[in-house]
Amino acid sequence: MTRLSLLLSLLLLPSSGASQTNHTTITFTAMGCGPYTPEDAAAIRFYIQRENKRPNRSEFIIHLGDINSGKAAREGKTNEQTYIDIRDLLTDSNTIPTYIVVGDNEWNDHKTPDKAWSWWNRHLLKLEDVHPPSWPTERQAVRRENFSFTHKAVLFIGINLVGGKVHDSEEWQKRFEQNNDWIEAQFEKHSPSIHAAVLFFQANPVGQGPSKDR
Repeated sequence: MTRLSLLLSLLLLPSSGASQTNHTTITFTAMGCGPYTPEDAAAIRFYIQRENKRPNRSEFIIHLGDINSGKAAREGKTNEQTYIDIRDLLTDSNTIPTYIVVGDNEWNDHKTPDKAWSWWNRHLLKLEDVHPPSWPTERQAVRRENFSFTHKAVLFIGINLVGGKVHDSEEWQKRFEQNNDWIEAQFEKHSPSIHAAVLFFQANPVGQGPSKDR
């Protein structure tokens, strides 16, 4: 997957009954697939520092997973310090609320996936609590890594949808169903008060059924 860092603006048009001269803009930063090298880390650090100084800075930041390369994961070249370093990279010199969803490189493609999952939960779960946003963030009871929040009448949802190895087909399918339950519950709860929705996840949601050779 290509490394990504984008500054995004979401323009919200009014409902049909509202004045056509009114609109709301939400600006946020999305990044993913990295840092894979020290140069990548330096670039992210520079961007975050720069973004914090902008008059109209991002309202939040989201990392879309894969905090290290697949090669490093498969060869066991990452350890707990890797997750600590990413947490520090995304939160030091940064007061913008920052979220993250899990990627396959730091979980199921890792040489020791159970350890990797424990490290992710220890250091990256609820990352936004380091610099809390002004809005509340909800977490799914059965999958604490899945989150949602509403901001300016937009529903934002993050889920655990990864690519890569499938170690347990039953777990894979159950997690997919839990993701769907979370999305459905959030739409049911918030649909009367929102005008748009954005979903965050790491992998392509189409054609991602369990496959041992992915």
